[in-house]
Amino acid sequence: MLACVSDPAYLEIPQRVEIMNHRVSVIGDMLEMLRDHLNGSHGEFLEWIVIILIAVEIFLGLLTISVEVAKYNGY
Repeated sequence: MLACVSDPAYLEIPQRVEIMNHRVSVIGDMLEMLRDHLNGSHGEFLEWIVIILIAVEIFLGLLTISVEVAKYNGY
């Protein structure tokens, strides 16, 4: 009985190692996809910030022009 327990084939060690390596590989792939998604989301958030800042700049420019026109017309 002791000889069977010390035999790696008895415990199916190579098959178990192969299964664990596959599972670790799948988890690594999932983490990579999650990281890519988070980086994409962060980039999208920054793009929206830039768009909002441009819109604010346009609004302030139009406001400045309208104030200058109002001063010129005597309002």
